[in-house]
Amino acid sequence: MPQNTKLTIGRGETFVLPMNLKLSDGTPRDITDLTFTGSVKETYSSLEAPTEFAFTKNSPEESGSVEALLTATQTIGMRADDYVYTMFIVSESVHRVLLEGQFTVRPTTR
Repeated sequence: MPQNTKLTIGRGETFVLPMNLKLSDGTPRDITDLTFTGSVKETYSSLEAPTEFAFTKNSPEESGSVEALLTATQTIGMRADDYVYTMFIVSESVHRVLLEGQFTVRPTTR
């Protein structure tokens, strides 16, 4: 079942979300054969181009450690506002929601 988590970042900041994926018995999930995708949009049904997360799988991949990333260049291009995001685990072309929820970009004093 996907987790609904509120995320907040300052406009122009780099965003990194470390995640440690586990199986139902609490052992680390092997992410070797998995890919990840996700984006931030104005609304879930928005047709505008989303801001895409980059994902990094950390070694060893059997540890279940993955990070979602937005660069400072990406977030400076976003208005200070509330958005929605969804992150997916992709296995054999099947997309499953990993995390979703509100994504707030707050103004910064740069």
